[in-house]
Amino acid sequence: MREIIDEIRKFNLKEILQTKFGLKFNNSNLALCPFHDDTRPSFSVRNDNGIWEWHCFGKCDTGGDYIDFRKGIDGTDFNETIKKIQSENELISQTGERNKKGNRKPIAIYIYRDEEGNPLYRKLKYKEKTYAFERLEDGKWKLGLNNTRRLLYNLPELKDSGYVFYLEGEKDCESLRELNFVATTAGSVNSWKEDFVEYFKDKSVSICLDVGNEIIAEKIALDLSRVTNKIKILQLPGLNEREQDITDWLEMMRDVSIDEKKKRLIELIKETPYYEPTISTQKPRIETLEEFLAREMPKREIIVQYHAEKEAVSILAGEHKRGKSLYATQLALRIAEGKDFLNFIVPKPRKILLYQQEISEPSMKERLTKMLKRYSPSVLENFLIKNTVGNLVKVTNSSHRKQIHEQVETYKPELIIFDPFSTFHNRKENDEKEMSEVIDYFYEIAKKFCVAVLLIHHYGKPSMVSRQGGHLLRGHSILGDRPDIIILFNRLPKKYQNSPLPYAQDNYAEVEFILRSDAKPDNLIIERDPENLWYREYDLYNQLGRKILPERVKNIIQENGGEMQQAELMMMLQKLASKQVAFNAIQEAKQRDYIESVPLKGQGNPILLKLKGREVF
Repeated sequence: MREIIDEIRKFNLKEILQTKFGLKFNNSNLALCPFHDDTRPSFSVRNDNGIWEWHCFGKCDTGGDYIDFRKGIDGTDFNETIKKIQSENELISQTGERNKKGNRKPIAIYIYRDEEGNPLYRKLKYKEKTYAFERLEDGKWKLGLNNTRRLLYNLPELKDSGYVFYLEGEKDCESLRELNFVATTAGSVNSWKEDFVEYFKDKSVSICLDVGNEIIAEKIALDLSRVTNKIKILQLPGLNEREQDITDWLEMMRDVSIDEKKKRLIELIKETPYYEPTISTQKPRIETLEEFLAREMPKREIIVQYHAEKEAVSILAGEHKRGKSLYATQLALRIAEGKDFLNFIVPKPRKILLYQQEISEPSMKERLTKMLKRYSPSVLENFLIKNTVGNLVKVTNSSHRKQIHEQVETYKPELIIFDPFSTFHNRKENDEKEMSEVIDYFYEIAKKFCVAVLLIHHYGKPSMVSRQGGHLLRGHSILGDRPDIIILFNRLPKKYQNSPLPYAQDNYAEVEFILRSDAKPDNLIIERDPENLWYREYDLYNQLGRKILPERVKNIIQENGGEMQQAELMMMLQKLASKQVAFNAIQEAKQRDYIESVPLKGQGNPILLKLKGREVF
């Protein structure tokens, strides 16, 4: 019996609690206690020389080993609990089908989880430094990975941490976990993939591989330099033999307290300079088309369709007092919540930062209060605002630019809006060289922090009638040539100005796009509700009885919960146009894959119309 108890106490308690009982531990190794109504994590686990124990520092103020935990959860006595654990196929104690090498038990098991914390596969380590992999399939561990997606170890913790270590093996990661550091690995020295770099964006990374693998550490650092400039390659003092690692270094300090080990590691990190990519001494060469197409590249990351893209600069321009800032603010609110803006796709919620240097703080608060009456409170967390009226920030000032960089690095927005453009520089707008330098400053921000930049600007004097498109912008023509995206905020076209409109004409605009990387979409007529300052599409073609746009069909279905019967929709559309025009609009929406139809049972063979799932870029 003593041997059984000792074996159970060596189970990896944290992995069992996560996998079997759903406990989620934060970076401080704390979880909500399952034994009382816990609102602040008070339940911890620790590994003391191979023996796992738990303790609740909250209301319970008790603890013990896995046997004590199961006694409390299951309400069983000691002997019954032991029998129950033995009879179960515990994740840590059984090998079953997976072990084709015999009945040996692994000395360690490392579970790889996806971004949401779900286990996908695990690695079993044996005494002879041999390994086996198992995938989780239909709730059971099965030998081999098959086509299971390969992950980084400790991926959920990696996502939520700003400072991480990249190490060679899982054991090293667990060694640093005891010091309350977040560490990850691809599993072996040769398992690193360039695809993994996306998880390290803007993080501080310390790379520490086994002795002898310095060249591979350089390769990983070079890959990571695409997404962060805060990389260090650690050289651990006292390690001279090949394959010695950070675990060996920590074991050399076995008589030192955990706090002292942590202190020495932090000191080493501070003394280590940041990694700088080595400039190649080889002569530059030109790629063949085959090489260029075969080379892996990061995918374009769209913030909002036709408006903003990471590492790109966009300009939204129009006449004074036409509502550009309201349009940009609504755009930002939609991005912050992750909902489509007008007819434009917003792939997911993102954090945005609005630098506002035009209206006072009370006026800005009044404007946002009006707009937020019809908005979800969840957006408030992702919408950041910096109002600097009266104390203008200039990107042409090195100290101001450093201030912007520090704020972006601290708060990590993915879209930055500068409103209005003219207040963020002190250069001559009609000077080509000076305007080129100003645009370069904004591209510096976009590239350095991998963010999207949106500038709000004005048109030139009305007398400049010869100008068209991007050259309508005030200042040198380079302002209309350099940006990746230009959004023109125009008056309502003359041919529609005599049409009967619900509101004054100042509440209407025609939005036009000039794009470097995408096909130009159709111009959009929008209408602003004076009550809440909110824009919506205004289909003038529909008002003139010519056509109902398929986007209008999609929006109506979306506003009705994503699905509605075709007969009900037809009745609504026939208030706007003829029956044939309404039917044609529904058919065109199907052809564009906006919606799909599902036959229903019932009298008259009713049809249900549903929004169709979309894949964004």
